[in-house]
Amino acid sequence: MNIIDFSNYAVKQPDELLPEDSNCNKRRPVGCPQDAKKPKRPETSGLSLSNCELTCLTGLHQLINEAIWWPETLLYLDISQNKISNLSGLEQLSDLKILYLHGNLIENVEKLQFLSTFQKLRTLTIHGNPLVLQKGFRFYVINLIPNLRTLDTAAITPSERQTVQTKIKLNAVTLKK
Repeated sequence: MNIIDFSNYAVKQPDELLPEDSNCNKRRPVGCPQDAKKPKRPETSGLSLSNCELTCLTGLHQLINEAIWWPETLLYLDISQNKISNLSGLEQLSDLKILYLHGNLIENVEKLQFLSTFQKLRTLTIHGNPLVLQKGFRFYVINLIPNLRTLDTAAITPSERQTVQTKIKLNAVTLKK
């Protein structure tokens, strides 16, 4: 996996990572001749924006489109350890397989509702957010994203998934602070 790493930059939003006269969409791999065509499409791409002091995701799509040669191959996004409370802007990234959201300011699991359409999402981290104080959040998330395999670095076992289904049928999954 090719990962573009913008970790540890002190910026409030992703578009601050692009200079005014960005040449990101013209980047060439090291040693690539100037007249060379776009390189062979990689299997996957990732983007890390962890520990950047981000408060919002404004400009995320611009950064993805300009920093990654094949934006449609983005399968991994790490926006952990920031100050994000609103996930607006992630809705269009439904091909993600790995999403790290831990260590942010997300207060309510309902803000994750859009992830129900992420059919390919297998790994999600949300620990370290205020939402984990809601009783039942893990059951809610497992039910919300049926294809999820790992939540907060812990595998979702078949028995845990069965327990969630039973609790849903009994209307026993409630979110309480």
